[in-house]
Amino acid sequence: MISAAQAELAGSPRVVAVVGGISALGSGSGLLVSVAYLIAAQGPGSPDILATLASPTGRGEFVASAAAGIVGTVLFVIAIAAAANLLWRANGFAMILATALAVIAASAMISLLALQYALAMTAQEGFTTTDTSFRELVVESHSFADAAGWTAIALFAVAALLLSWTLQRARRWKWIWISGLALAPTWAVVHLLDAGYLFIVPFALWEVALGGASLLTRRPLPS
Repeated sequence: MISAAQAELAGSPRVVAVVGGISALGSGSGLLVSVAYLIAAQGPGSPDILATLASPTGRGEFVASAAAGIVGTVLFVIAIAAAANLLWRANGFAMILATALAVIAASAMISLLALQYALAMTAQEGFTTTDTSFRELVVESHSFADAAGWTAIALFAVAALLLSWTLQRARRWKWIWISGLALAPTWAVVHLLDAGYLFIVPFALWEVALGGASLLTRRPLPS
């Protein structure tokens, strides 16, 4: 049985801030690792995706990218939920909306990463990557990843915007909310340049900074 004191401690602002901070740090780190493996597999100078999937090293990069991305995405939802708990009084509706958008973004991102994992596992089972059927699967997967990825990344940006706006209203962590607000135009620029996935890098770095601020700040946010 959990005592009343233990229940109160579990819901205390400091405990929530620590959980949120660790989640934000883990999310940012996981997304950075995911992007690094994705660039190794499909970045400039990399072989064609079919050749990459045909090699054990290439498949390993795809699997590592998917695993790190899924972990990072789940932790992002936890971090937003913790922030919503702490910043409820500052702007409850904005934080509810940010949490809802984070859940939708996570669903889209996990779906595309699971499909990326499925491609690697299909090739590992011995299917020839040069077969027409496998090429068709890759094209379909790429189209699905584009749609799901654009959706997830746009919602990441909006969730960060809502959280930053709420931090500004709470008068906390000025450099965090200013950089968070800057993520929205950053997303617009990289999207127009047809390099939307690069947005994950500044977004993940912002998450790491947010997590560090949450862990290092002794005075809790107004809840």
